[in-house]
Formats: sequence, structure tokens, C-alpha cells
Amino acid sequence: METKRPEDLIFSDFDRINREKVFHDQQALNRLHAFSSSENYLFTDEQYLAHESWVRTAVLKLGDLKGKRILDLGCGHGMASVLFARQGAMVTALDVSPGYLAEAKNRAFANGLQVNVLAACAELLPFADNSFDLIWGNAILHHLNLDFAPREILRVLVPHGKAVFCEPVSFSVLSRLIRSFMALNAIKKHTFDEESLTWPTLLHLKQTVPNLTWEGNQFLGSIPRLLRLPWLNGFFDLADYFFCKNFFCYNRLCRYAILELQKPS
Repeated sequence: METKRPEDLIFSDFDRINREKVFHDQQALNRLHAFSSSENYLFTDEQYLAHESWVRTAVLKLGDLKGKRILDLGCGHGMASVLFARQGAMVTALDVSPGYLAEAKNRAFANGLQVNVLAACAELLPFADNSFDLIWGNAILHHLNLDFAPREILRVLVPHGKAVFCEPVSFSVLSRLIRSFMALNAIKKHTFDEESLTWPTLLHLKQTVPNLTWEGNQFLGSIPRLLRLPWLNGFFDLADYFFCKNFFCYNRLCRYAILELQKPS
């Protein structure tokens, strides 16, 4: 198999990246009305960890963050970056959207923390080899060219470094139907180019990252979210956790997945 290098990116990739930038800059602009004072940027760790069923589980996979260099890839609003900085990590927040980076920077400042912010794309990471101990990404891989981004992720990780990603997936007919129903009522809009990860996509990723592991999250848990019955979230999330742990095939029904990779020595 031919190795794809960052310098092999073509014009269509840069067009896609620019569309992502424009879209997310507009999203960040639309959010500005919610931040009339610095107090609006404040939040507790629990507010972030509990805002979706997969977040806490995925964050725990990063381990002890104290003194670790961590890249928040596709940082968006910067809540994860702030959470990591609170735990003693040296955080770099990267995104293609200057608008979202401004929000992330303001959020870090309001919470009294230091976070380095940088505008760049994941297919051409502006870092030296072995720059980070850990990489985090929440709903970012499905925006990227996966011929290039995984190699860049591995390149900037230290040997035995770890990356954890939370991603929307469509591994089965049922998960695709659930995703379609949820998209009909979604408040948050999607970009033109993004597409949830499919089973062939995952197999393609494993060609680049052979030690990639994954677990599903939120199948039954989609029911109270579809019906707008949030008081039932906890019960159905616990049911999902039990079935995912005990029946591997159940994981393929879920609408989200947590992907974990470790760079070999």
C-alpha cells in the first residue's frame, strides 16, 4: 500500500478545510451572544464530563494528566482544554477555526488557566516529531482526510504515547437509522463534508494504526434523547454500558465510539 504523505494533500483537501473553517467560524460567531461577560465562560468539570455519555469514559482513558503534554485536536469551544489544564496538563488547543480558538482562549483566561491555542489543520500538524504525550479529540476524525491525519497523529506522539477520540459512527443499519432520526431534530448543524465513521472506515484506519481499539457508546441511550426525556438518560446509559461490556456485537449498534490508539516504541 502506497504511503500517503502530508505534502501529497491536493487542492480538494484545502477546499474542504476552508469550508470547515468558514462553517465553524460562523458557528463561533453565532455563539458570541452567550458570552456577554467572563462569568459565562465558567463551568465545572462535571458539567463537561456529564454532557454526553461517552465523555467521562473517554477522558478516564487518558490517565493521569499532571505534567503531561496534551494536544486537544479540533478543540472547538475549549472546554476539554480547560478540563485538562485544571488537572495539571500542558495543553495545546488546535483548530482550523480562529473563531472557536478565540472562544477557547477566552474560556481558559476566564477560568484562570494557561492554554496555548493554534490555528492549523490535522492533516498538516505544525509540530516536531514526538511533541505530545497524549492527544484528545471529540468528534474530529470524521471531519478529516483519514489517509493523512492518522499518520500525523502518530508522528507527533511520543513512543508509547496515547490518543483517544470520541466519534459518531454508523456501524450498522440500526445505528444509521438512529443517526438519521436524530439529525432530523438536531439543533446543531453539520458541515457539508463530515460523515460518521463506517465499518470500512474503521478497517481502513486499522491499516495505519494496527493497535487501534474501540468500544461503542449509546444505543439504548439514544431513546430518551430522541424522545426528549433526559431523566431516563442514566438508566439507559447504564444498560448500554452493561451490554457493551458483555456482548461485543452490541457495540456495533451504538451511534458513538471511543477509539484508543497507542504509538509503538
